Amino acid sequence: MDLDAFWYVVESAREDGKPFDEALVDRLAERSGTEILGFQERFDELDTAVYRRDVWAAAYL
Repeated sequence: MDLDAFWYVVESAREDGKPFDEALVDRLAERSGTEILGFQERFDELDTAVYRRDVWAAAYL
């Protein structure tokens, strides 16, 4: 899953009006297994990219 598709899924889940986690599960349930795995891979890449000391320090401030 490319970055634009990843953010489309996230943003559409935010706009749903349901709790985010439920809306995200609903959005992903509509996709194929390959797309779900692609979403997870992209999430892991982004999570790793921001899990750094400088980002944590900025968040702490």
